[in-house]
Amino acid sequence: MVPPAVVDAMLPFFSDSYENASSICGMSAHVDAPIREAKAALAALCGSSEPECFFLTSGATEANNWAVIASTQACRDGARVITTAIEHPSVLEPISYLKSSGVDVVVSPVLSSGVIDCETLIQSVTPRTCLVSVMAANNETGVIQPVGLLARRVKEIAPDCIFHTDATQVVGKIPMFLDEDMDCVDLLSLSGHKFHGPKGIGALFARDPSRLPALLRGGGQQNDKRSGTLNTPGAAGLAAAARLAIVAISDDAVSQMRALRDSLEAEMFARLPGLSFIGADVARLPNTSQFLLPGVDAVAVVYALAQRGICVATGSACSAGAESPSHVLLAMGVPHEKAWSAMRVSLSRFETKQHLDIFADACVTAVNDASAVFDPE
Repeated sequence: MVPPAVVDAMLPFFSDSYENASSICGMSAHVDAPIREAKAALAALCGSSEPECFFLTSGATEANNWAVIASTQACRDGARVITTAIEHPSVLEPISYLKSSGVDVVVSPVLSSGVIDCETLIQSVTPRTCLVSVMAANNETGVIQPVGLLARRVKEIAPDCIFHTDATQVVGKIPMFLDEDMDCVDLLSLSGHKFHGPKGIGALFARDPSRLPALLRGGGQQNDKRSGTLNTPGAAGLAAAARLAIVAISDDAVSQMRALRDSLEAEMFARLPGLSFIGADVARLPNTSQFLLPGVDAVAVVYALAQRGICVATGSACSAGAESPSHVLLAMGVPHEKAWSAMRVSLSRFETKQHLDIFADACVTAVNDASAVFDPE
């Protein structure tokens, strides 16, 4: 949900302050203030001292496409692009486009835990590698990836290589520090609605904006990097949501979220024999739980829960209705038939123990109604 404070921050820019933020009228009326405030709030949330390095976009999909396509425009012939098998489609598809255009593309594997096979990825880096794109945490499993360490190791081999991370799932969920442990990350994508901001606005962080080719030309907005009338209401909401998220990722808040998630998993495990959790033995986001219900069509369970107003997913929200199971689970070595039984639960910071008890009861009922037969393994 979008908190009332975020909605309140947006409302004036639909009415009283409707001027174009880039116009003389808009600037004189300070309608451009939300743009500056959004970038400053994102910098604070992401541990960066450089708010001018954040460029507002329509969301992480646009930011990912910009990072992949634009950052490879200057690649030399024979240059290599590296990504992983578990990336979001908004990274994999533009990289697939590059491959069809003749770019040397390497898709690095992951371990059965969901963690990237770091050594295999590093072995594929050459001095001619121009882009490496590795997500900060997976959107389905919640498994956190060592992007800071990977970025440093990539730079040792290919100093000019651009290292991009899709941090959509991390920003606003756990603390991150672009100026510290992620100081070798060049580009970072994020989306406002993942931390309770409005939909349709996000950002791309570029540590060195001079290396980032323009995405859109024709208006000069955002230092000629992304022309077009700016989404001022969205920026105001993004700024408000980012400021709230800074509080929400305090150590205490993260610990409370993790405890709530762990309590849910313990309850589900006790009530559904045969259930297994993905990534349970490695670092995960505190709000994410993905589990397998062997012998169950997870899609049927998700639909049954939706009828009760409970929204969960079988994989990426962008892949609803897919004709094959999660590419992430398949990349982890989960058998095809088991991958169909996967269900993902993402908790927001507004969840309570009562909410999760309601979910657990409804989920058990939905599974039992499906007359599921569990695989004893």
